[in-house]
Amino acid sequence: MPRLSVDLDLVFPDHTLPRVEALTRINEAVRQATERLKKRGFQTHAPAAVAGETKLLVRRGSIQVKVEVNFVMRGTVQPVRRASDIGWASPLALCLFAAGLMFITLFVFVEHRSSDPLLPPAMLSNKYLRVALISGALFMATFGSILYFLSIFFQIVMGFDALQTGFAFLLPTVVVVASSTLAGRAVTRFGLRNVMAFALGVGSLGAVALGRMLARGEPLLALVPCLVAISIGDGTMFTAIFIAAATKVPDRHQGIASGMVSTSQGIGAAMGLAVLVLIANAAGPDMASKSLRVATEQGTARVAYAIAAGMLLTLLIVAVLNPMKAQDAARTSAAKQDIS
Repeated sequence: MPRLSVDLDLVFPDHTLPRVEALTRINEAVRQATERLKKRGFQTHAPAAVAGETKLLVRRGSIQVKVEVNFVMRGTVQPVRRASDIGWASPLALCLFAAGLMFITLFVFVEHRSSDPLLPPAMLSNKYLRVALISGALFMATFGSILYFLSIFFQIVMGFDALQTGFAFLLPTVVVVASSTLAGRAVTRFGLRNVMAFALGVGSLGAVALGRMLARGEPLLALVPCLVAISIGDGTMFTAIFIAAATKVPDRHQGIASGMVSTSQGIGAAMGLAVLVLIANAAGPDMASKSLRVATEQGTARVAYAIAAGMLLTLLIVAVLNPMKAQDAARTSAAKQDIS
């Protein structure tokens, strides 16, 4: 029988706390939830915590739910996170950066010597794939990261609960899905580079407008046009990136190309979020005197401006490194539609 699996991603809203203290508070919240669930007749089991991980298994009949809080350390994100605490020029931060670069170099060395490499180096000579890799990483560092900050903003500044926050994302989600669906046809008609430029231009305008609205303390209704603009860019750009990744790639390497872009997006998401959190918290010496609500509002506005700058950087890269012709994009889009 097929198994239904549903993931619910929750955000711990107080991002001003040190990581250890935040994990302690999360663990306490899980413990209190365990007690409440037991009183309601649920079977609960909390395995012993290992390396900072907290897990809670909840069962009733044949239905089981797993609540999991991970103590995550991801490669080169660790130096960025620790550097904000111990200083960018500290020996530990420099060692962590060096370790990240060493492992990247080691991976390239092993791949270069392999007779059947995981990532064939010749694929990187494809200019379309190179652009897809770069824009994919920047896409997740910008479009992909804004959801995290908006989730915190809606709860702390707007005072929404979890359900209300979900409803606040309903319209942007619909716009993203619609834009992604129409992007393939747009690429066929207008060309890949033009569609990418449109998506990044609309998205950056929306992010700048969002930053201005947040800085002025505007209500949610005033933010809707900004969120719609960002969502149009999000859905359109996501589809365009994978069309670029498939352009002039042999059939036997299509899966590898898609995996490379997905990996670049994962790296961009991790690195982008780490840097944007530093920007959100860079409130200056008067940070301690501000309320959490004011600090969150101002920090989210700064993040919106930084995301707009990242989108414009992506637009510049697409304009300079992506001399795609409309007919190439049309053939690629038609081929992808036939496959799907």
